[in-house]
Amino acid sequence: MMTEAQAIAHKLGIRFRIGLEKRIAGAEKIGRHKTSMLQDVEAGRIPEIDALVGSVIELGRLTGTHTPHIDAVYAVTKLLAQTSCH
Repeated sequence: MMTEAQAIAHKLGIRFRIGLEKRIAGAEKIGRHKTSMLQDVEAGRIPEIDALVGSVIELGRLTGTHTPHIDAVYAVTKLLAQTSCH
């Protein structure tokens, strides 16, 4: 997903100052934590999937960038929200 997002960013003239491997390593150092969308789902709230992921998909379409991994996560998260959040 990060590679797909980075490809979109590059097409928009945006360069990441930190490489993906270093970014992942930094996240690993944080340890166990829950993302805001997971916290939303666990609390029965609809996650902000459109703002956080749908917007990246839209930028992918605008730049002609394929986003199969982002699309898959978006679809399953939308399904989870429809079936478990009130």
